[in-house]
Amino acid sequence: MKRGMPVHTETDERGIEYRLFIQEDESEVRGDVPVLGYDRGFSGWDYEDRIVARLERGDIWAWAQVSVEASYKGFSGWDHLGGCSYENTEGFITPDGYWPDMKDRARAELLKNVRAAATVAAELAEVI
Repeated sequence: MKRGMPVHTETDERGIEYRLFIQEDESEVRGDVPVLGYDRGFSGWDYEDRIVARLERGDIWAWAQVSVEASYKGFSGWDHLGGCSYENTEGFITPDGYWPDMKDRARAELLKNVRAAATVAAELAEVI
């Protein structure tokens, strides 16, 4: 999977850096969107038309695939989500949306990768 374009970075109190990447989602817009616009008074088709129009204008956030990387001292973990339709980066990184959950999952994968590396290092230390 490609990372995409970096659009946001933050570091938590433990020193773990989180980076948000965005790229255009290559999945079909039509048929995947209907529920997204109902809370804003759009029918599914109206909302799909708005997304397609934004994509035609080059607005990647109209229909995006996002990736979150959690990194610490050379180790990293990732989480990915497709079919995202937001106005902009600020609309995605709200505390009540996917951003906190994706950071949690990326951090969990980071920790899994660090633990695996520690196991390999311990095994190597025994044979050296």
